[in-house]
Amino acid sequence: DFPPFRMLNRLVLLFAILAFATSGIVKRDASPAKRVVGVKGTLLCGKEPAKDVTIKLFRVPHPPKEKKEDLAQVLAEGTTGPSGMFHVEGNTNGFALNETTIDGTLSIYHACDEDPAKAAKNGYRRVNINIPEEYVTLGAKAKKPFDIGTLNLQVIFSGEKTIKLATPDEKKN
Repeated sequence: DFPPFRMLNRLVLLFAILAFATSGIVKRDASPAKRVVGVKGTLLCGKEPAKDVTIKLFRVPHPPKEKKEDLAQVLAEGTTGPSGMFHVEGNTNGFALNETTIDGTLSIYHACDEDPAKAAKNGYRRVNINIPEEYVTLGAKAKKPFDIGTLNLQVIFSGEKTIKLATPDEKKN
């Protein structure tokens, strides 16, 4: 054997081993920063299902003294069904690269034991639930939603506030 060929074979083998060994280190995911979270549960008002209750999933918690909600941080929103059940899921797709983390908060807006017309005019009771970080995962679809179980909205929760929901026109701005 000619010595330069042995050296060349060894170099090729070394580069192949290095390429194989490091292939697992470098992620080739097109959106490695995309994160997702999901929440599900059932809401009651006393013994009755709390239907048509507005649910919003926020990327970050509300500042303690905020006057208005930061609607730009909403990952998803929906309402409870006739049985009081809901399932919301949202991801950071469409957020700026510096806003791809999720420190999720579920906000529930309701008028349990109150006149719905009065609540629409003066504001709904808002309950916030922080979502444990183990339910935030990479990807576009939640692997396991955080199950809050069954909540009775007659309870007055710590930190509960009365807040007016944004009208469709206010959501556009």
